[in-house]
Amino acid sequence: MEPCLHLNIPVESMVRKLILTCNQECQPILRNQAFSLFRLLCEMGFDFYQVLQLYAKLERFSEEEIHVILQMSPPPKAALRPTSKDIRMAMPRWTPTKYHTGPIDEVVKEIQITMAEKEQGIHAYNSNLNPKNRRSLNDLYLMVIDGDDIWWYDINRRSTYQFIIE
Repeated sequence: MEPCLHLNIPVESMVRKLILTCNQECQPILRNQAFSLFRLLCEMGFDFYQVLQLYAKLERFSEEEIHVILQMSPPPKAALRPTSKDIRMAMPRWTPTKYHTGPIDEVVKEIQITMAEKEQGIHAYNSNLNPKNRRSLNDLYLMVIDGDDIWWYDINRRSTYQFIIE
């Protein structure tokens, strides 16, 4: 039998353990419960952006799971177009370190292609994910695509945008 978790562990630790278990084992019931928990955490007033940041570590997302995320999402601050200028505006900080997702121009092009192809899922972009120094500031940007809906989340600034494709 697996060791028990104590009830006094932080909520974040519990959610991390849940995400890890969902990634390691194919348990559809557990996965459904994980998204019931996502909804519950948001409804209880936990920070949507912190919860989303944890759940973004899941592998593969179903349509239903993406719908839950978008239902709980704060409304967008603005509607943007998939131009280089608007994408850069949604990513106000991009570090020149070797720990970013890639050079900013390449990342913007990749984002435009992903948007144009409407590649369903959650796509993460890191400005400085330094594995050697966890304290270094990383700006995490998450793009959630569901059909024609493209939502952009600036996790550190707690900002939501919606990209409109004509």
